[in-house]
Amino acid sequence: MELANFLGDLSTIIWFLPIFRQYGGNYFKFFLVLALTDPLSVLLFHLKVNWHISYGLFSIILYFSLFSISDLRKNWIVNTILVIIFSALLFFSQNIGSLALIHFLILLVIVRRIAETFSSEGVIKVYLLVLASYEFSLLIRFIILITATTENVIYSFILLAFQLIIALFFTFVNENKPLLAIRLPFLEKSGM
Repeated sequence: MELANFLGDLSTIIWFLPIFRQYGGNYFKFFLVLALTDPLSVLLFHLKVNWHISYGLFSIILYFSLFSISDLRKNWIVNTILVIIFSALLFFSQNIGSLALIHFLILLVIVRRIAETFSSEGVIKVYLLVLASYEFSLLIRFIILITATTENVIYSFILLAFQLIIALFFTFVNENKPLLAIRLPFLEKSGM
C-alpha cells in the first residue's frame, strides 16, 4: 500500500511538469486539467465527494479542453447534448464504464487529429501518437479496474510507470518539434 501511495504522489508531481513545456500550445489546457485532476479529486474525496463523480467531472473538462473556444461555440448544441449525456452517465450509473466512454471519445478526437495531420501534411506526429497512447493506457486501466484480480495490481503498476514515462516525454517535448514527425516517403511518390 505504501508503494501505491508513493507512486500516486509521484504521479501527481510528475504530471505538473508538462504544463510548463506545453504553455502557449494547443494542448496546454489539456495538460493543465491533467495536472489538476489528481490533487483536486483527492481534495474533493476528503470533502466526501464521490471519487467517481469528481474524476468524471474532470474527465468531461478534459474532453472539452481539446477544443478551442470558437470550436465549442460553433458546435454548442452538440456540446450541450454531450454535457447532458456525460453528466447523466456520471450521476446515475456511477461506474467505470462511463469514465471509459469519456476517455474513449478523447482518444477518438486525438486519432482524428492524427488522421487529419496525415491527410493534410503527409506526416504522422509522434506527439499525437504518444498522446493517443496515454489515452489508450487509461482505457486499459479502466478495464483492469473493472476486472479486479490480484494480477491486475501488477498490470496497474506497469501502466502507471508507462504513464509516468509519457508525462516525462511531454515535460521535454511540445507539439511544435519538427523532428518528431514521421514522413512516409512511399506515400509522397503516390501523390499524397
